[in-house]
Amino acid sequence: MILLQILFLGVLVVLSAFFSGSETAITSLSKLKLKEIIDREKSERKKFYQEWLEHPERYLITILIGNTVVNILASSVATVTTYGILDNLDMPQSASVVVGISTGVMTFILLLFGEITPKTFAKHHSEAISSLVIGPIYRLSVALRIFHHFFTGITNPLLRLVGGRKAGDSQAITELELKSLMRVSSQEGLIDKHELEMLHSIFEFDDTVVREIMIPRVDMVAVEVNSTLQEMLQIAIDSGYSRLPIYEDRLDNILGVLYVKDLLSLWKSDAKDIDLRKHLRKPLFVPEAKKVNRLLQDFKRQRSHMAIAVDEYGGVAGCITIEDIVEEIVGEIRDEYDEGELDKVAHLSDGSYLIDAALPISEFNQKFSMTLKSRQADSLGGLLIEQAGSIPPKGSVITLSQLKFTIVASDDKHISKIKVELPKLPL
Repeated sequence: MILLQILFLGVLVVLSAFFSGSETAITSLSKLKLKEIIDREKSERKKFYQEWLEHPERYLITILIGNTVVNILASSVATVTTYGILDNLDMPQSASVVVGISTGVMTFILLLFGEITPKTFAKHHSEAISSLVIGPIYRLSVALRIFHHFFTGITNPLLRLVGGRKAGDSQAITELELKSLMRVSSQEGLIDKHELEMLHSIFEFDDTVVREIMIPRVDMVAVEVNSTLQEMLQIAIDSGYSRLPIYEDRLDNILGVLYVKDLLSLWKSDAKDIDLRKHLRKPLFVPEAKKVNRLLQDFKRQRSHMAIAVDEYGGVAGCITIEDIVEEIVGEIRDEYDEGELDKVAHLSDGSYLIDAALPISEFNQKFSMTLKSRQADSLGGLLIEQAGSIPPKGSVITLSQLKFTIVASDDKHISKIKVELPKLPL
């Protein structure tokens, strides 16, 4: 009789291990992994995984009921078995002794063989274990469905009371989780540094506004409408741009955009008294605070490649092209006209960095893992002007967040180049 009880205890411990391992194996599968398995699976297990994805609470309630019943049974049988063993050995059979012995032994056995070992193993082999247990758990959940309604009927009001989500509510993968997944994937070599930077840029794309990436007014290449064709052509050659904003009298009075191909046609025709206004394309004016993703939709809808950014007073703040938007995601695009340009960030031999003052603060923070912020400025140069209270002259040094900024080049209107020295790490 005692032998049968011990064998029954062994079965109960195995069942406890089954339920514990099942819980860990199934819950360790992410939603992305589950969807991958469902798309790949051709057997009956496809339905079981789909049920887990849509109604995880049914599986969890089944597992918890099973594990609880098995552990209670194991403790009860252990107590009865302990009574029998002590009786055969003519030893004292007081309730406190029997309960103490059976509780201590079963706690150790269930912890080691019913919890720690199966859960650890299942954690490292979650997909393989889940494929073995998902079927039996599903069938058991069908048999115990009446208990699901009973327990969810109790827990849902409690969850609502404490501000939680009711059982069965799904939770999408958050942006923070995706970023963590990307970082881990990069550390493990699954995606390279450039791909990681592109993915981060995509996440930030929806929050980027025109002002942050546009060509500022002071750097715009624009042509006065009364200029000669030869002058316009020379500006186009020097700048390398295929589209030129055309203004009358002052830059705030943009008449339109002249395509260089149209300019070449006019020049080739050698016509006299050309009315340039008839050859201008209608300009696309956008607020400098417009989201870049919405501007990209405007570009696609209007088949335009350039927009004029205006400030809150209607003045021209700068211009932006579709290339500027693409570069925000994929990084700097260098063409044959960019050969003479310096990189926005150049690593110097002394360990410092030479940086274009127009570099957006967000890009600087991402590259150097900093958290610089500005109340108004979008560029690094604008931030330093904000800190100094005026345009600092060449050679000025500004210390900010343990970073040493030295003004390398500036004029009366703006800063153009900055040298940045990072704080030295302690040995």
